[in-house]
Amino acid sequence: MSIAKTIVMSLYSTRDFEDSNLAELLIQLMSKYPQFYPELYGNSNPIKEGFSKENMQNMIDLWMNTKLNGNSKDKRYKAGDFLAKRRKNCNINYFISWEKSQNANFNLVSLYSESTELSNEKTFSEFMMLCIDFIEIIKPEFGEVGISDLTKSQPINLKIRCPELKWMVIFGEPYIKMFGRQKLISAPVYKTHNFTEHTIGLQLVESIYSEVPKETRYNVKKHLGEEAFVEESKNIKRYKDGLIPDFNFTGVT
Repeated sequence: MSIAKTIVMSLYSTRDFEDSNLAELLIQLMSKYPQFYPELYGNSNPIKEGFSKENMQNMIDLWMNTKLNGNSKDKRYKAGDFLAKRRKNCNINYFISWEKSQNANFNLVSLYSESTELSNEKTFSEFMMLCIDFIEIIKPEFGEVGISDLTKSQPINLKIRCPELKWMVIFGEPYIKMFGRQKLISAPVYKTHNFTEHTIGLQLVESIYSEVPKETRYNVKKHLGEEAFVEESKNIKRYKDGLIPDFNFTGVT
């Protein structure tokens, strides 16, 4: 799969992902839309196991990584990865990575597909419906949807600042408390989305295929507080702490 022009949804969460019920719910969600139904799954590439509801318990066990975590000498650290992909008709990839450690980090859920695969309006609309389903279940602290060049992606550290704004940025409860709900829904963007009581999306421009103007990014940052965001093209490693929410990391420690 070419990764040069890729539509990506990334969700960052402090929710406890070492949860078999959550695992089953999200794995079932992957099979909700026929054109995005995975064919294969695994925990590292190349993945080879057949994805099917009949394999649900095996897939949950892989998600939980029970055997490896149980045999680990460091009982303070647990982790798991779950990958799934579909190659026919609409090439789509799912990536879930979770961790529990003293060095608290965000769990990650990503969906990505080549932009050409989603160029059909109906297919893209259903891709966004799938993304929204994930958002409503996970209720992430932060998320984003946009076209990315994964070969040039910048590291993200939400403990320091929010990354550069993409086509859609998703703010969870900690950011709603920090910025204020009214401040978020009045942001100078193309459209706001109230996904859940605890999740607001800001869609900066109409089309995901349109470049987000620098002026639009600047106006949103100025409206919400520039110190909460990175500056364009400046690597996160060059920053000191900015304006950040009070994250609750108990689910990942």
